[in-house]
Amino acid sequence: MTPDRPRLAVWILEAGVSPDAPLCGDLDEEFAEIVSRRGLVAARRWYWRQIAKTVPAVAVSQLRSAPWAIAGTACAGTLLLWALNMLLVPAAGHIDPRYPPQMPDLLRLAMMACEPVPGICAYVLPPALVGWVAARMSRNRELAVCLALAIGIAALRTASVFLCGPASAPPPLWSPLWLADPTAAVVSPLILLAGGLAARKMTA
Repeated sequence: MTPDRPRLAVWILEAGVSPDAPLCGDLDEEFAEIVSRRGLVAARRWYWRQIAKTVPAVAVSQLRSAPWAIAGTACAGTLLLWALNMLLVPAAGHIDPRYPPQMPDLLRLAMMACEPVPGICAYVLPPALVGWVAARMSRNRELAVCLALAIGIAALRTASVFLCGPASAPPPLWSPLWLADPTAAVVSPLILLAGGLAARKMTA
């Protein structure tokens, strides 16, 4: 029996390539052969290297097939992420930690426990939703669209941090400072990719 391939690697591959594609079968055969010759650890390392080569190649192929459609979807996804952040960012970080002393202890503890929730929502929900919507709008080009969006958002957020400095308070609606968040520069692209790939897997 062939040992299991790295599950995350398989999940990433099948987000851009159909499991029935000849490429997947070729990788499986080669993986099994390497397991028999060099062991499971070496085979898994090899499989990850193949994924690192294959996924960008698939994304580039999808991009070449419809560059303008993918660019338009990526721009629309960026605008949608901006709009969703504007809805959630003002809610984050505005719970006063200096609760009134007359507040019951149980209520004070409950409010302190809920304090991180708006921030988590602002970091997770918008990019996950944008990734999901972008993937659903881009059938057969999900990988290229989600990668383009993730790279674009990471670049915009990183540039904003360097140019403007981290935003210390929720910015005005028109301000580009909503991007200036070092944590979100890392978290948002990853969550966006996860949301897009999950949509691809559920509709495959």
